[in-house]
Amino acid sequence: MPNEQDSSQVVTQALGVGNSRFCIGQMSELRLKDDDFNAWVERFELYVNLNEINKHKKKLMFLTLLGNDGYSLVRDLCTPKKPLDLSYDDLKQSLSDYINPKPNLITERYKFKERKQAADETIIQFSTALKKMSEFCEFATSLNESLRDQFIWGVKDNNIKKKLLSEGTITFKKCVELGLAMESASNDVTKLDQQHAVNYHKQLKSKKYQNNVGNRIPPTKDNGKATTSNANGKKDMVCYCCGTKGHTKPFCKYKSYSCSNCSKLGHLKKVCKAKVKKVNNLEQCDVDLNLDNLFNLETVNVNYVQPYWVKLSVEDKIVEFQIDTGSSMTVINVNDLKNYEIKYLNRVEQSNVRLKTYNNSVIVPLGVLKVRVQYKDVCKELEMVVVKEGGPPILGREWLTKLSIPMFSGTYSLCKLTSYQNVVQTFPSVFNDILGCYKHKMFDLILKKDFKPVFLKPRVLPFALKGKVSDEIDRLVNTNLLVPVETSDWGTPIVPVNRKSRLSFFGIEI
Repeated sequence: MPNEQDSSQVVTQALGVGNSRFCIGQMSELRLKDDDFNAWVERFELYVNLNEINKHKKKLMFLTLLGNDGYSLVRDLCTPKKPLDLSYDDLKQSLSDYINPKPNLITERYKFKERKQAADETIIQFSTALKKMSEFCEFATSLNESLRDQFIWGVKDNNIKKKLLSEGTITFKKCVELGLAMESASNDVTKLDQQHAVNYHKQLKSKKYQNNVGNRIPPTKDNGKATTSNANGKKDMVCYCCGTKGHTKPFCKYKSYSCSNCSKLGHLKKVCKAKVKKVNNLEQCDVDLNLDNLFNLETVNVNYVQPYWVKLSVEDKIVEFQIDTGSSMTVINVNDLKNYEIKYLNRVEQSNVRLKTYNNSVIVPLGVLKVRVQYKDVCKELEMVVVKEGGPPILGREWLTKLSIPMFSGTYSLCKLTSYQNVVQTFPSVFNDILGCYKHKMFDLILKKDFKPVFLKPRVLPFALKGKVSDEIDRLVNTNLLVPVETSDWGTPIVPVNRKSRLSFFGIEI
């Protein structure tokens, strides 16, 4: 393939190695919008050192691999000089200062101190995020201690936190190791509990099946004793069609009858297994709840309104609840507890709570489960009602109030927007070319009392850009984005970037 050979020769000649050997590895161009500049520079320097490229060709190769956007940017930053007139270190520093300006030390340390482990975040993810956030905090020799203290402070599991605090003198590395070990053990215990519940359920089904099969063993004709024994057992056999002894379903006259309870063929009402349990004293239900989705009343039409959902952390598991302001309590079914891997075995407490639906039918729940719930910064231990089966988890008014979840209030005007032109005509101020203005409320920027204003001298503009800069300033003044002032305690220089469409500014302090 001649094209690949020609390109490899060009690369080796640019590296200064001639045809004696091939270059090792590959180096791609800088994608200014997608690539991390610092990481790309590190890869570039590794590539140069590996292939023993001299300093002069190192700068040439650096400028070449910047690509169109990168070279245009470095050319603007070097104006009035040319990029070739500067050294490699100066070029790299200019781009680094522009692309990745040094962040504020106090702000970075504040963010670091406020960092806590999220509900859906693992130990390794949390520790990695802390190390990344400490990059610009300048902890120096106290880095390990700062990481350790923030890790212990921000870990979400109280058991892990107690264990780390009981260790006394401990390093950040040891904290992460203990956290990973305890997190792994907790996950294993959860899986074992769920597996135990599944196996126990299978054993119950197996025993029930064996008992049913034992009652249907046919009589044998090979042994007279066995026949006599089976004949005696047949007298005690109960027919599950009518409930009487002495015969089975094939010989029962009620096998084609329809049940008056469940309307199914093959049995009578007195042996129906779908019999509904009676609930006494219906008027003394402790709690009345309106479960909106119990009978799936939702219909597909133009007036259907989608339900509102909210995600909460329940026992460190993210659960999506449907908000129901008509329900006073929060309800969840057993299948959802299993799907979200929430421990509930031997934790569901008996309760007198009864659920009453819209048509006054009563549902007897399995009990009440106490769980640890977190919404944003609010974390509380609350109760939710557990039912055997049902729809999605329902978030009632009790949790809405105690977790301070904002309610829906006010009157909203709804309109039908059938086409793009209809949208443009309905909201003309949104789609015109005139810049909008917020006129509802005044906002103040409150600074620290001892903070000193910053005023920097203006940069020298290239002669070719002075006219464009002046025109752009006039345009911004006419659109009220900039307001002329005589004096100011604050000021930063304009950094013009000459794009294809028009000139734009960076770093303007208004």
